[in-house]
Amino acid sequence: MSGYGSPERHAWGGGKIPRRRRVSGERTKSFFRGIARFIGAAGRWVIGQKRRLGWKKFLLRSAGLAVVLSVLYVGLLWLTLPNISDPTTLFASQSTVVTDRNGIELYRLYGEQDRTYVPGTQIADSIKHATIAIEDQRFYTHGCIEVRSIFRAVFARFLGSDVTGGASTLTQQLARNALLTRERTLTRKIREMMLSCELENAYSKDKILEMYLNWIPYGQNAYGVEQASHQYFGVKAADLTLAQSAALASIPQRPTYFTPYGSHVHTTVSASALKRIRQGDAKSAADLGDS
Repeated sequence: MSGYGSPERHAWGGGKIPRRRRVSGERTKSFFRGIARFIGAAGRWVIGQKRRLGWKKFLLRSAGLAVVLSVLYVGLLWLTLPNISDPTTLFASQSTVVTDRNGIELYRLYGEQDRTYVPGTQIADSIKHATIAIEDQRFYTHGCIEVRSIFRAVFARFLGSDVTGGASTLTQQLARNALLTRERTLTRKIREMMLSCELENAYSKDKILEMYLNWIPYGQNAYGVEQASHQYFGVKAADLTLAQSAALASIPQRPTYFTPYGSHVHTTVSASALKRIRQGDAKSAADLGDS
């Protein structure tokens, strides 16, 4: 029988602290003490090396050590990259289609991704050109990494600009969507660049564009341009018009937002812009500016 002096009895009324909480607090203190000891030891080592070697030699050795560790780090990432020589890791899984004896579709079975893979020859040139114009204008001229876009994105972030083009090439987007996770870490970004270079060496630009158009999401569980064409316009990807292609190419940047079946179907404006419209001061979209 628990007495009045038990930890459980007095935990609520300011009595003794439960043993589990005490153990957790001791572990936390021990962890931070270990961190403090490590930092102190590292600081003493740096000061000792500086006194023994002088700043010049110490900095040279530190730079050399940093280079060696960086090479080992990149080498480890390279060894753990997915194997792109296996086609099954690259090509998207397709939906299972049940048809009648005349070939008419009855049912489609799929998980989260409803996809029908089609070769590049069965995709309209208009959707190819529209996708390249939006996602990666220099797709056919740059290498596996677009240095210009990376510097532009870095400078835009440094200057605090909200308007910037993406730093990832179309090939990098394919590597990220098909073979990697979407976590925002430096390690993932480096692996993405490595994979894009491997893809560019293994496949032609046209093949990479074909795989990209069959991978990307278009909202409403429609993955790949063929299924998106059927779902939104009731046509095959090969029969898309220029206007339809322009509409589809804009969706992958924000599939949930731009899908015509989403909650953002109508354009919203600020209260001041709405007032100008009602008063007749704004006759066109150009009169509204950025409002």
